[in-house]
Amino acid sequence: VEIAYGIDDEHQRQGYATEAAIALAQFALQTDGVTTVCAHTKEDNLASIRVLEKAGFQGKGTFIDPEDGEVLRFEKSL
Repeated sequence: VEIAYGIDDEHQRQGYATEAAIALAQFALQTDGVTTVCAHTKEDNLASIRVLEKAGFQGKGTFIDPEDGEVLRFEKSL
């Protein structure tokens, strides 16, 4: 399962993205058959990297996304 999130500029830096990432991952991991949740972000998106780290995701290297190009992959597993 892959999660994604976005926060309008006026609502950034208030913890909403972290809260959303935590809730999405928890919901997905409680679903039968789901053992890993992933997300990706661009290497220069430090805010998103921090969100994923605070939500308990682990960095798993880079890969080429068809839409975003080279991105960092993060995963959270049971």
